[in-house]
Formats: sequence, structure tokens, C-alpha cells
Amino acid sequence: MNCDIVKVETPSSIELVGKVSSSEPAEGSYHFVIEKQGPSGRSDITQSGDFLIGAGDGEEEVGRVTLDMDPSAFYVAHLVIEWNGGEIDCRYDSRN
Repeated sequence: MNCDIVKVETPSSIELVGKVSSSEPAEGSYHFVIEKQGPSGRSDITQSGDFLIGAGDGEEEVGRVTLDMDPSAFYVAHLVIEWNGGEIDCRYDSRN
């Protein structure tokens, strides 16, 4: 089981996409938290739910957040994946 947070940039925004992948069928839950901090303040976005990866699917998107492109702001995203075999988490920090 693996997780990833993919950054997709457009001219006016940034998307952070949470993904979970497995080489075999799997099901569980996810918790996707994005924190944005900049001159106008701080905001938190939380998404959660269940996922199911069927045989041959390999990967599923488990969250997507679109944020405005503010050069003076930074974003931190944390994705936690839980299933009957354990728990993994991955992070994205725009300052790195």
C-alpha cells in the first residue's frame, strides 16, 4: 500500500491530489488535511472517506483540493490511509 500527494499547477491555482495505490485489492479509509497560510491568514481544509481498489485497478484518487496561487502563501498537506493491514501517511510541504 502506498500514498502520494500530487501537485498540479495552473496559471491561477494549484491542485493537491491525494492518491492511494496497491498491487492487490484493498479497501479502507482516508483523511486528507490541507493547511494554507499566508498574509491573509490561515485556513484548513479536511476531506475524508472510504476507498476501494479493485483487482487490476491499482490506484484511486482519494481527495482533491484547488487553492489560489498566492506566491507569498505556503501549503502543507497530510494524507493518512488506514486499512485492515495498517496505516500509512504522506506529506507535501510547498516550502520544500
